[in-house]
Amino acid sequence: MRRFVFTPFGSRVPTADGTTVISCDGLVEAADLHLSHWDGNRTPLEWKRDTSTESALDYAESRRSPDGESKSSAAELVTNNHFDADGALSIFALIDPDTALAHRALLVAAAEAGDFDAWPSNPRGLELEASIRAIAGPSEDEDAYERVLGSLGSIVTNLEARDDLWGEEWEALHREEELAARTLAVSRHGSITLFEGSFEPRGPILDKRASRDSTRWLTAIDRGHGRFDYRYERPRWAWADTVDRPKVGAPVRGPIVDALGKSFSAKAASGMTAILGTMEPVSLSPRELVSRLLEADAGAR
Repeated sequence: MRRFVFTPFGSRVPTADGTTVISCDGLVEAADLHLSHWDGNRTPLEWKRDTSTESALDYAESRRSPDGESKSSAAELVTNNHFDADGALSIFALIDPDTALAHRALLVAAAEAGDFDAWPSNPRGLELEASIRAIAGPSEDEDAYERVLGSLGSIVTNLEARDDLWGEEWEALHREEELAARTLAVSRHGSITLFEGSFEPRGPILDKRASRDSTRWLTAIDRGHGRFDYRYERPRWAWADTVDRPKVGAPVRGPIVDALGKSFSAKAASGMTAILGTMEPVSLSPRELVSRLLEADAGAR
């Protein structure tokens, strides 16, 4: 038997004798078991995967007997310290394993879309991830879990009919994807995937076009008159402790910024995998910047 309790970030989960505490996604102090891809996790190797959702699904599967019944009657408390799609889906995998395991590919795709800004192999994952955000709305984390976990079962089994949750966002992404297909130039230089266009595409569109083994993404946004804005980053899964996706360590940003000049700053690009960006449009061309980055950043070569 499993139940969920939210544990605010930095707090210890309340424990009870004979109860196994499972920390899904976030790392909660005093948990007995981690099913997580966050740095510092202690997830056992047999359940270690790229997303926390995959870890939770595999754990749930391992706890079932061939007839589908649970192998253990021990009480398990499932917890997390923040709300996002991967967290919600990993918890759902443990509290409703029958539904979750029956829709494994969809759940994993949604977790990848949420945590890695990915265009997953199953694009319906983008719809599910958008649905989770729509249900959660602006709620605080604990309230978001109550809203989402209470709805996930019916949404996962009836996603196509719930375009009231994902339709508008999917249409916007589809329009942007069509624009990128016509106007976004993509090339490879060393380990850098360079994207050149007149707008900054969303993460899933970049992910869909990036070289799978590139360690850096450089987006060049043409502002006209020979001036460009830039965003330089690692692939958007690189913050996580992954198994199948390659590990891409963060560079020391100071020397790279120094080599590029005062128009570039680590503060100009947000996100867990961001390296640097431009403070304002610069006259440096994309190919000139690539050349400088290949000299200044060993991880880009």
